[in-house]
Formats: sequence, C-alpha cells, structure tokens
Amino acid sequence: KVSGIQSIADEQLEIAYPPEPVLERFTQRFGMPDGIQAKMGSRQTLVLEGDATHSWLAKVRAGAKDTPGIREIDDQKVTDLDLQTFKETKAIIESAFVYVLVDKDNFATEGFAALSLLPDQVRRCLGAAKRLGYTAIIEIHGFADASGASDKNQDLSQRRAAAVQKFLVGCGFEPQTFRVMGLGAEAAAGEAIPEQADRRVAFKVILGTGPAAP
Repeated sequence: KVSGIQSIADEQLEIAYPPEPVLERFTQRFGMPDGIQAKMGSRQTLVLEGDATHSWLAKVRAGAKDTPGIREIDDQKVTDLDLQTFKETKAIIESAFVYVLVDKDNFATEGFAALSLLPDQVRRCLGAAKRLGYTAIIEIHGFADASGASDKNQDLSQRRAAAVQKFLVGCGFEPQTFRVMGLGAEAAAGEAIPEQADRRVAFKVILGTGPAAP
C-alpha cells in the first residue's frame, strides 16, 4: 500500500479498449452484414448504421454487450429490413380493392387485374411477419351496394369475399391464412365512384401477438 491510502474506489474506473480489436471480436461473433457499418463511439458504445435483417439485429441486441469493450449499442440508424418489408407490403395489401360485377361475385376486369398482383405481396408480408416472430392473418372484407335487401347484400358480400379467398388459395396459400368477412352494404367513404366502390373486396392485415410457429 502507498502511505496514506487505505483503499481504492474503482467503481468509476474504465478499461480502455482499442476500437479495432473490439470490432474484430464483434465481427467474429456476429458477422457483419454487407449493408452495415460499425464503429466504436464514446464510452464503449457500438454505433451501427445501415440495413440488416431482424434476426441479426435481435442477436446483436441480445448479446453484443457480452463482448469485452462494448457497454452500449446505438442502432438508431439501422433499418430493420424485415420490419420495413412488412410495413410496405401491409400498406400495399390494405390499399388494394378488387371490384366485382353488379349483383354478382365475379370479378370486374380491373378487379381481376388488381387481384392478380396480390399473391406476391401476401407472400412477402407473411414471410416478413414470421421473421419478425409473429403470425399474420389477412382479413378479406366483402361489400355490396345498398340496392338490394340487407340479407341479400350480406350473402352477396360474403360470397364475394369467399371468391377472393378461393383465388388466393388456388395460388398456393392455406385457407386458414385468410379470414372471410361479408360486411354487407357498409359504405365506402371517400370513394370517387360510390356505386363501384361499394361493389368491392378489400383487405386488412392482422398481426398476431404470439410467436410464429417454427
């Protein structure tokens, strides 16, 4: 002991780690995606920027601070590619309308064209949701105009939604991926052509709260 010193308070001491070896250890353990740039900031903070998958980000968030020389992680400038894909495809699906013929469950020409574009978006959406750790269900909402009796419109809207489900199942999806809902003559607010807008099928993506099945 040094004369006059009885103890040393080391709570505030920090070990200085050279940034290069720290980043090398991090890369050896987690890999470094092509879209990611990493550097060591102040106070042993690992700063990440760029694009990465959700699974890589989850591993880094769970275990990077076990790497000597890393005390904190700053990933505010990292884009979660799977979350981005989910949000983008959800918006596309929910903005799609499949128009049908008057008093029928047959698709109008423009309705079939819109429907034909959906399978790829649905696949991407469901895949991204699973990679995020969730299940997703696509609600199919059928509508009818108000020209007929309510019970007739309810049946017609249900058959329209079921026709869309049948098409999508024919594209390779499991029937339970979809929830068919006939909503009768519920108005389509804000549409430029109300008569055509009421004769439509629309979609809503529902994200489950539990983890997706492996």
